[in-house]
Amino acid sequence: MWPINIPLVTAGGHHLWSLWVTAELRQPSFHQQVRVLCWCKATIVPAPIPTGIKYRTEGQGMYRKNPEATVFQVFRSSRGFTLIELLVVIAIIGILAAIAIPSYQDYARKTQRSTAMIGLSEISNLETAFYASNLRFTTTLANLPYPITAPPTNSANDYYYTFTVTNLSSSGYTINGSKSSGISDPSCTPMTLTSTGTQGPTTTCWSR
Repeated sequence: MWPINIPLVTAGGHHLWSLWVTAELRQPSFHQQVRVLCWCKATIVPAPIPTGIKYRTEGQGMYRKNPEATVFQVFRSSRGFTLIELLVVIAIIGILAAIAIPSYQDYARKTQRSTAMIGLSEISNLETAFYASNLRFTTTLANLPYPITAPPTNSANDYYYTFTVTNLSSSGYTINGSKSSGISDPSCTPMTLTSTGTQGPTTTCWSR
């Protein structure tokens, strides 16, 4: 069918027509009507456009087969994503993930180290209090009035760390915070604190 409107513009024996044509797409069994504007040779009285005019798809546009008409605007139908567009989106997501995931892991490690620092400092204070009453230090954490942050056991799990007391002597000790869960942190495991206040394995691990 070729429903034709009255010419929009007339110049030089040509008329600007607004009409619907049937577009033959790449699939032989599929046709689609598209709105086109074309210059056609005709009289002032509207006449049917020759039925031999057919349009075919090339890439993303519509092109005529009949040289009698010149198409200069096509109202395209909506289309989906192309493979290239999908790959671009996937690449962008990959780049964002490559930046965001390491940043999150670094933040999580620092948060977990803060937990270890609190536990080590609390145990050190309790060892000092225990020494004041008993004139000795202890490796048994159950002997300490243990804080809420870690249960009173010899190998106390304080969230992401397990605390133990080693290198015990009459004058000192070393408290160790070994990683037990959470994100791995090999460069700062175990975290240590001695009776003299020496922080390990490095002071960088204790920086917030």
